[in-house]
Formats: sequence, structure tokens, C-alpha cells
Amino acid sequence: MYTSPSHSNLGIGSTLIKLTIERAFENPEIEQILLSVVYTNEKAVSIYKRLGFVDYGLIEDYFKTGEVYSSQLFMTLKRKDRPGLYQSGKEQMFKEFTIRLSKLYR
Repeated sequence: MYTSPSHSNLGIGSTLIKLTIERAFENPEIEQILLSVVYTNEKAVSIYKRLGFVDYGLIEDYFKTGEVYSSQLFMTLKRKDRPGLYQSGKEQMFKEFTIRLSKLYR
């Protein structure tokens, strides 16, 4: 997921991730969610950890941009380990998300 810098720090990205997690776990066959993120993207890593994801692997020099190599961090969130961040419910999260978006386009 990418949020434009002009739309960062509004909670849009983390709300979208929360809604995606809830939607995924509505399917009883999904037991875990896996993701990867550029290791040096501290803000994204922090958000994922706050939402309950844990590290499960790091591949150094995963890709190269120009002459710069970047490492990729792999993370997982298991259904059984999901934190109590979603207590307000999907409807409340969607309402908050809609309010945040409407503020952007006034």
C-alpha cells in the first residue's frame, strides 16, 4: 500500500489496512496474512507492528534501484494472534475512514 505524502499522517493508510485485515479474516479459511515491506520504511513497519504483524524474515539486497540495494522485511499476522484493535467494528472504521477522506476533498 502506498499513501501519497500529501495524504500521509491522516490515518488513511492504517484504516485501509485495518479494513483489509477484517475483510480477509471474514473468510474462515484464511488463517494468516503475509506481507513484505522495504526494511528501511520505518513508518510502514511501525504501522504494521502496531496492527499486530510480526517479523518472520529479512532478505538483504532483495532489489536494486540504480546502484542502491534494499532489503525486504517479511511479516505475518495470524488470526489467533490478532490484537484487540478492531473492537470498534468494521462499520465504525469505515465511517471514520469516510470522514477522513471527506476532509481531504473539501
